[in-house]
Amino acid sequence: MEKVTEELKQEQILEIEIPSVIPTGFSDFDEMIGGGFKKGEMIVLAARPSIGKTALALNMIRNIVMKKDDAYSVVLFSLEMSEKQVVRRMISTEAQVPYISFLDGSFRDNERQKIEQAEKELSKAKLYIDHTRGITLSELEEKSRKLKEEHDIDLIVIDYLQLVRVGESVKSGREAITLISGGIKKLAKDLDIPILVLAQVNREVEKGVNPKAIPKLSHLRDSVAIEQDADVIVFLHRNRDESQESPPTVLDAKLLVEKNRNGETGVVDLFFHPRLMEFCPVEHKYKESERR
Repeated sequence: MEKVTEELKQEQILEIEIPSVIPTGFSDFDEMIGGGFKKGEMIVLAARPSIGKTALALNMIRNIVMKKDDAYSVVLFSLEMSEKQVVRRMISTEAQVPYISFLDGSFRDNERQKIEQAEKELSKAKLYIDHTRGITLSELEEKSRKLKEEHDIDLIVIDYLQLVRVGESVKSGREAITLISGGIKKLAKDLDIPILVLAQVNREVEKGVNPKAIPKLSHLRDSVAIEQDADVIVFLHRNRDESQESPPTVLDAKLLVEKNRNGETGVVDLFFHPRLMEFCPVEHKYKESERR
């Protein structure tokens, strides 16, 4: 066996390899994690209940599948919301029509035309939605492999990790999370695509003296396995109490990148428009010339 320094030439060591990435459309976040989601990586997006992690994930999906050029193919395993609910949310954001209008029918005259156009644009997207409730890890793996073979999907999104089931022989929640987390990471490597997994944090983050406590890695439910398997762990954080006062138009929010196996960690500031279920800064939207 030769020494490493003799086997690897200097030019090979210094050779720059630019990984293939999928930009989320949130430029500051993409820059922090190395340009976007990378092949074979497991990315965890975690938050307290009702903070907006599903909305943020759908915003990212919308940005990814609705680019004019180089649009990607995405499958969403929506284990909590129906396909109809998912599509309504995405159309609400795309058409800039308040989501409540889809629930009570209070559309303005010009909004129906916007909705029709948004539906048309979304129908062109390579987006596949599976809303099987109580899906098992083996079912998720089987469906993902089939979708990869048939549609060459570029990204899998799972909403959310704690709703995936494993065999009934598994008794403890910690053992289940360990199996699910390890299975998802293996699936990402086997298919050579990124997998974005949404996750809940422990209620502990909402306890204590400070009601605005910032979530951290230890707040992930059964976090040891997730911390070990994930390449990127990011928390979505905002003060939920703000939205319970007189409804504001815009709320402050933050993305806290707490783990980044191949890059830096830090904070990305966002704005949240609750009426539209939309997170931004403005950089998250593609220019009109880049859209379909």
